[in-house]
Amino acid sequence: TSTYGIITMRNNNITAPSVSTLCQNITDSSDVVNGMDPDSRFKKDAANNSEVHNLLIMDKKTYEVLHVHRFAPTEWGLSVFSYHCNEKDYFVVGTAFVNEEDSESKDGRLIVFRWDGTTLNQGASHD
Repeated sequence: TSTYGIITMRNNNITAPSVSTLCQNITDSSDVVNGMDPDSRFKKDAANNSEVHNLLIMDKKTYEVLHVHRFAPTEWGLSVFSYHCNEKDYFVVGTAFVNEEDSESKDGRLIVFRWDGTTLNQGASHD
């Protein structure tokens, strides 16, 4: 692929700028979790969670961050696999929904993203 897919985590309680907040192209998880739309879910849960997990799409040659995808506040990115097909880069991300009351995560998703050089699209998701 011509890009890297990197999973990052940042502390939401730190106000210093980070690449995941300064990027011009940022998207949020589009799936509805717990019956809430993404915008209200992020506003409600962001204050309660100190960790925010992201998928960064970076140019392989310049290391410029081209796009940031933020996962839901309780969703942690755990693994990423990339492949190139038909002039597009694809990233498959494995996530877990983390509940502080549980010793291990019981839920998660596999999400397929498609990068066409300018836009990151969520192609498929499986719980």
